[in-house]
Amino acid sequence: MVIVRQMLREDGDLPEPTDYHSIPIIGQVQAGNWTEAVQRPIGAMPSPEPFMSRKVFGLQVSGDSMDEYVEDGATVLVDPEDKALFAGRFYVVINEAGETTYKRYQENPSRLVPCSSNKSHRDIVLGGDQTFTIVGRVIWRAARM
Repeated sequence: MVIVRQMLREDGDLPEPTDYHSIPIIGQVQAGNWTEAVQRPIGAMPSPEPFMSRKVFGLQVSGDSMDEYVEDGATVLVDPEDKALFAGRFYVVINEAGETTYKRYQENPSRLVPCSSNKSHRDIVLGGDQTFTIVGRVIWRAARM
């Protein structure tokens, strides 16, 4: 807190950030039903952590099926190198039709679970005929306040 007070009393200039790189925001992901994956570059943001992989990319969240964790319009960062499924973690997945969704993974049975105040959203049960690929684990989220 002392540093904050010193900064406020001085000329107000903040130190230049160092050790960060730019993360591309490459499109949107539906927090709801499976939706066609379309890459549409939206922009970029500085990495929130200096040692974050340079393969991480951002997606803008669309929909309310994950609103207990991230609001519609927020940005999530996805690590495409982190694909191991662990219960309780969040993932972007793509099905064989090229449609994606963003959900929380749960086991017994394996399913993608919405985390929503809107109770009309249902689990997506995995297995059987359903073929999907993990795009990556969601490792960070950001939204305007």
